[in-house]
Amino acid sequence: MSTNLPSNSNSNSSNTRSTRSSSPVELAGDLRNLEKPVNWLYLCVGDLSKKMARNPTAATLFRNIKRVPCSGLGYLPAELHDPLLDDLCLDPDDDEEFDKLDGIVNETNIFKTTPHAEAAWNQQVHVPMLELAVLHQPTVGFHDVTRANITRPFLPRATTDISLSSGGKMIDYVLALKGDERIRQFVGRLAPRCFNQTLYPPLTSCPTGVFLETKAKAQLGYWLAAWFRRISAFPGSPPGLPSPFPVLLAL
Repeated sequence: MSTNLPSNSNSNSSNTRSTRSSSPVELAGDLRNLEKPVNWLYLCVGDLSKKMARNPTAATLFRNIKRVPCSGLGYLPAELHDPLLDDLCLDPDDDEEFDKLDGIVNETNIFKTTPHAEAAWNQQVHVPMLELAVLHQPTVGFHDVTRANITRPFLPRATTDISLSSGGKMIDYVLALKGDERIRQFVGRLAPRCFNQTLYPPLTSCPTGVFLETKAKAQLGYWLAAWFRRISAFPGSPPGLPSPFPVLLAL
């Protein structure tokens, strides 16, 4: 499988370092030295739609993502309710989620005025947003995976001698399906016994669907490369390009 995308030479500053403890890969540019390179590409919605249309699976994913707003409830700013209400199929009388998001926005403005630690951002801004994201999804949950390491068999291979290891903090959160008996039976036939690229107990039988990381593109890309390597080891996994996979980077 390949995760090679056109690169963006301005996507990282050579003197930008993560404030976290040790991480497996420091710079997003290092990901180009993986056996199956991971690069970052910035596209407008129109260009992204054209690119994803070349892959039927990717095109379906993109259409489903675009339909998400039609299943949402009062998340729009009040100024946008009237002009967008019909297009987005919103219920004008349900403002509960909007009120919660308004509180998150207020908290964010306070944090931007007075610098806070990343852990505070995660707990008081990102976690409340994730709670809203899964509020109406009984089969989906989110997990803090700051303690989850990549299992050694799924560490991405590098084409050059760069420092990559299974230790250190990777990404912040994942959205995952809640495992059922069918998935547990499938995992029981795997070696190692984990659906994802980590033996972190909450995720062994819960397929991850979205990866989320704050600031560090290198860690996000590295985690994604490991996930592609994991699914390529599934019994009967077809060769060729990997399936599209959504990731979120909070800057």
